[in-house]
Amino acid sequence: MVFSWRNSVAFLVLCPLSIAALTSGLSFPTPVACPSSGTLVRSAGAGLGQLSPGENSYISTRASTVLPGAWNTYLENVLATSLTPNQSQACLQSILISQSARLPKLGIAVSGGSYRAALFGAGVLSSLDARNSTAAQNTGTGGLLQATSYLSGLSGGSWLVTSLAQANFPTIADLSFPPAAQVNSGLGNAAFGGWLAQFDLTNPGPTTNDTLAYVEAILPEIAPTFAAGFPVTITDVWSKAISRHFVNGTTPQDILAEGAHGAGILFSDIAKVPSFVTREQPFPILIADSIPPTPDPSETVPGETVPLTSELWGFNVFESGSFDPMLASFIHTSLLGSVNASRCVAGFDQAGYIAGISSDLFNEFNVSAAALLASPAGPIIELINATFGPQDVRLDSAAVPNPFKGINPVRGTTTSHFSFSYSFLFLHPQY
Repeated sequence: MVFSWRNSVAFLVLCPLSIAALTSGLSFPTPVACPSSGTLVRSAGAGLGQLSPGENSYISTRASTVLPGAWNTYLENVLATSLTPNQSQACLQSILISQSARLPKLGIAVSGGSYRAALFGAGVLSSLDARNSTAAQNTGTGGLLQATSYLSGLSGGSWLVTSLAQANFPTIADLSFPPAAQVNSGLGNAAFGGWLAQFDLTNPGPTTNDTLAYVEAILPEIAPTFAAGFPVTITDVWSKAISRHFVNGTTPQDILAEGAHGAGILFSDIAKVPSFVTREQPFPILIADSIPPTPDPSETVPGETVPLTSELWGFNVFESGSFDPMLASFIHTSLLGSVNASRCVAGFDQAGYIAGISSDLFNEFNVSAAALLASPAGPIIELINATFGPQDVRLDSAAVPNPFKGINPVRGTTTSHFSFSYSFLFLHPQY
């Protein structure tokens, strides 16, 4: 079977340590004890909405302990690389010195556009990194990355943001071409072979048989999710391909075979990564669009597939949900997959899967059943059907069990699952 996936195209928001301890390292959704508080969902409130306690704490601690030094380093680099003072330097000095008690809150957004976006974004972040001697000493841009409060990604941008955060915020050079000691297929998820750009994301082998073996190696990896009672869609397959390139656990030697490939590396577990614990890395956020169960054509731009009124979701280390007023609610990211406070699961938030949600574009082919099956997604849809049988969810997009039933019946939160697609970047106005 020959198949081809075309290029793809991210958003925002607590997880007590007790929950994290219960959920760490699971490679597929698994029942766990629900929070003792009996509460699964947090309301973001009206208006701009309220950030979670976890995010508030991270940002405020980083602002007081990390950002003053980071902004000072950036200013020193700017001043050291200019032969003559200018108006922009004077303005920057005024902001960072005379107003040091209220430093800027900066966010960097990495756009979508598949591998091209990830590579371009990586190049830009490298040019803003104080650890890059060229950026620090020659261009004066080094240090701005360390002074950033938020780093968000959409689709291809989400691959970069996920990869960087889960790998402990290394330099882009070490992220793309890691030290030889890490490139060892015997290390399991401790191994990381870099982005493995020499392998195509969906057709990695030189022959059709290699590509078929690649897909056949992925299917057993998603089977436990189905056996646990969760639907599997094209996003499950897609996310395993993404994991092989952007999440720890894959090397050039085992990319085409069954292996760790990031299974058990949870997005919520980024909270335990050393550079996150010390607040050294910007706060990572991935963004996606929800797809209503019955889209209203009058709310959809001609040529597009997702209505303008769809909720824009954000996935961060602590919470996942939307500030959009039709939802304005969040669930612990570590408990994604749960549907109420008496039936909780963990392990749903695999890092590769969250990045897959953000970059799923396959719904764009679904203008009719025939068009979908004739599209590049068709062979994978058929393979999922043949392997797992009929399922009562859309197979062209991610299917996330709905913990928000009844919050806003008018907007479709009575359905059993949310479906997701890629979207253009959106940041909550509070930022």
